[in-house]
Parts: sequence; C-alpha cells; structure tokens
Amino acid sequence: MNNNGRQIFVPPLLSEVKSFIEENNLNVDANYWYEYYQDRKWLINGKQIQNWKGLVMNWHKTQFDDKTDENKIKTDRFGQKYDDNGNLYYEEETDLEALCLSLFGKEKGKTIWEEVKKERKKYEH
Repeated sequence: MNNNGRQIFVPPLLSEVKSFIEENNLNVDANYWYEYYQDRKWLINGKQIQNWKGLVMNWHKTQFDDKTDENKIKTDRFGQKYDDNGNLYYEEETDLEALCLSLFGKEKGKTIWEEVKKERKKYEH
C-alpha cells in the first residue's frame, strides 16, 4: 500500500494474462493486449491501472461488435470494419479515399486513389 492507503499496482506477467484469457475463454490477443498497456506504462488517461483483469474482460466484450446484416460485418474496438474472412471492409468509396489521403498525404493520396479506382473497375461485374 502507498501513503494514501491504496493498493500499489503490480503489472501482471504475460504468462498470467495468457492464463487468465485461456481460463475464461476470452477472444483477446494476449501479446497485443500486454504490449499495448506495457507501452503505456500501465496507465489510462494518466492514472495507474487498478484492475488488469477487468481491462482484459472489457477488451473481450468490445473487441467485435457483431452486426446483424447479411454481410456479417464486424467492427473492432478501434472502429475498423472487417468481413467474415477478416478482410478490411469499407462501406463507401469515401472511406477508401480518406484512407489514401491520410496515409499518403493530399497529392500522393489523390494519385494513389485514382489508381485504386482504376483497379476496382477491373473487378466490377
């Protein structure tokens, strides 16, 4: 305990995280989860984590928000969409265009976007 009477957080070992995920049959990538919080020095919004098991459970609950439409599109916790095969999914061309612009900048992004549109037309039925 610290001077304020609060429990001092001791980060779990990766093996503890893996065991917890396996024991609870959770859909969480233990290595990714562990590295994510380790890189952030086990802080959330500048505050020390208090309950790592609760965080793992939350990741499991929010990792995929299943959609009920016929395409079965899933959204991960970061808002990126995927189809049933795990491929990136874009609802509209504007999503792809925005991606090109954000990755490559305005000028190069526009050029690449034009090339993407040409390639997509080849596969349209």
